[in-house]
Amino acid sequence: MNDDNFDKDNNNQPEIIEIIEEIQEVEITEKKQSSFFTFIKSLKPDVLFILLFSAYIIVNTANLASFKDLMYNVEINAYIPLLKFFGSVAAVFIVIFIIYLGLRKQVKHIHRFILFFSSVIFSVGLVGNKNLNIAYNITVLAVLFYIIKYCFDNKDNTDDKNDKNEENIEVKSKELISFRTMMILISILVMIYTIVLSEACIMRYKTFLSSTYDFGIFAQMFESMAKTGLQTTTVERNISLSHFAVHFSPIYYLILPFYMPFRSPESLLVIQALAVAAGAYPLALIAKHFKLSHTNILLIVVTYLCYPAVSGGLFFDFHENKFLTVLILWLMYFVISDKHDNYKKYIPVYIFAALVLMVKEDSFLYVICIALYMMTLKKDGRFSLKNLIHGLIIAGISILYFAFSTYYLDTYGLGVMTYRFDLFLRIGEDGFLAMIMNVLKNPALLLASLISVPEKLEFIFYMFIPLCFLPFAGKKFNFIFLIVPMIIINLATDYIYQYDVNFQYTYGVIALLFFLTLENLSKINPKHITRICVTMACFSVVLFASKNYNRIHAFNFVYFSCKSDFVEAEQMIEQIPMDASVSATTFLVSHLIQRDNVYMVDLFTDEYFDFDTDYLVNDLREVDLSRYKEFLKEIDARGYRKINAGEFVEVFQKVTEE
Repeated sequence: MNDDNFDKDNNNQPEIIEIIEEIQEVEITEKKQSSFFTFIKSLKPDVLFILLFSAYIIVNTANLASFKDLMYNVEINAYIPLLKFFGSVAAVFIVIFIIYLGLRKQVKHIHRFILFFSSVIFSVGLVGNKNLNIAYNITVLAVLFYIIKYCFDNKDNTDDKNDKNEENIEVKSKELISFRTMMILISILVMIYTIVLSEACIMRYKTFLSSTYDFGIFAQMFESMAKTGLQTTTVERNISLSHFAVHFSPIYYLILPFYMPFRSPESLLVIQALAVAAGAYPLALIAKHFKLSHTNILLIVVTYLCYPAVSGGLFFDFHENKFLTVLILWLMYFVISDKHDNYKKYIPVYIFAALVLMVKEDSFLYVICIALYMMTLKKDGRFSLKNLIHGLIIAGISILYFAFSTYYLDTYGLGVMTYRFDLFLRIGEDGFLAMIMNVLKNPALLLASLISVPEKLEFIFYMFIPLCFLPFAGKKFNFIFLIVPMIIINLATDYIYQYDVNFQYTYGVIALLFFLTLENLSKINPKHITRICVTMACFSVVLFASKNYNRIHAFNFVYFSCKSDFVEAEQMIEQIPMDASVSATTFLVSHLIQRDNVYMVDLFTDEYFDFDTDYLVNDLREVDLSRYKEFLKEIDARGYRKINAGEFVEVFQKVTEE
């Protein structure tokens, strides 16, 4: 009986198994359907919209790369078919949606990161194709600001408890990158920056776009220093004189050893780019002193390297001012350093204060302002007697150094260049003392000069927008000491080059503005610091593209497009004997600096023949050729014969009478 039942159960077993499998399949299908519907419900409309908008931006970025500045002409839309455009958006959306599905569990808010990176790249493309337009740049940055704000705004944390959690996250973020790794990454950024910027500046030189003022002056001066140890030039004032007669800059002797191994104008451009980029190291140490995370320090270094005034001036050749940034940043680091609480702390302060003073006679302004700031620093809520004493000593030294250098220039040189501040001098007046007294008696003169022309507003934009105006965010009044140099050097003047980020007059101010930015950034609620650093880095990158992308591209494009013409011109110049005297037009002078007697002349002027040189070398680019043909008759009448001619250069030699 039991056996019979057992046999019956065995006979029904396949059917039971089959039924169980069918039930399991139904359950799996229902689970899949349930999980699919759960997934569909979990997709928020805002996420889909952000991914779709990111796809739209990416497609437009591709169009910018294809059509460049033509994108601003509505007629170009004829070459962008509507079906193809929306098809491309759909295809890109599918790709980034798949990426979103694959990484959404590993990377929280990945859709925001996709939007962030696509927006930054699109912004770079926009300003890179339509650069140097301040209103346009402001518009692009304003839109980018709100996108960054959305991407880094964590709406889930609204109460105090969650604020504390964010602070803990900020602290933990410091450990994401070790200090050693951070310094390696900074070194990589410094080297990339040096290579890219120095290469672009060298291409500018090789395309004969570096003028006598000021690259020809310094190129000849360094060659003279290499030969004789003296800062002698003939092109600075078209007479043989020491550069010390114009500016008091002994710092050049410390640069000379780095010039000697190569002894070429190109080496000066590399040395300068490396010195500017090296400011990233003291900047990072200052940021670490203010207890910013390593990730944020990297973002600050990116901000510095892409800062418009840091890179902009490099394209105007070589100047001593560009060594101010790295020296002042090191000086500020040692001023605030608390590694020593005795006299050892102040040794590097004195060393770098001396180095800053050696840059130029007006560098005393930076040192005395830093000394005043140093005197106001407190420790444990109290003023430091040591800081007061050493600050007074450094301020006194800087004043004495300025008095000595100006006395030397007035007595043995051509005098101090006070003409740049003539708006503070009455007719017949001269000297800094007269300027100071006029401002004290009538401060309205100073206020009226600060934003006297629209170009100064543009200058302020490029100096402060990338720093999110943080230099003014401090609560202590002593920040004014570090703002004073900018007011005096860049704003209280009608000399246009001093309030232009494309020239050399910003490099001392840059260091002070970045220091104030870091000091004030460290006092902000930690949960906001990273998003501010991201904003600063993005703004700097976008403005770097606006100011410099086309330059870097143009210099390389022009050189390699007409390389044979430039090589031909160099070869023609090399054939001129080293002991010959030469008169040359402005863009040719820096290619002749190995000769001791070179003079800059302008075509069609009475002074063209004043120097009675052995050779004349003319640049024919942008010259009225019909007028030049007439001028050739005068050249011939003066006893010169054409001995060489290229695509844009002609060389004449004076015929000696037998």
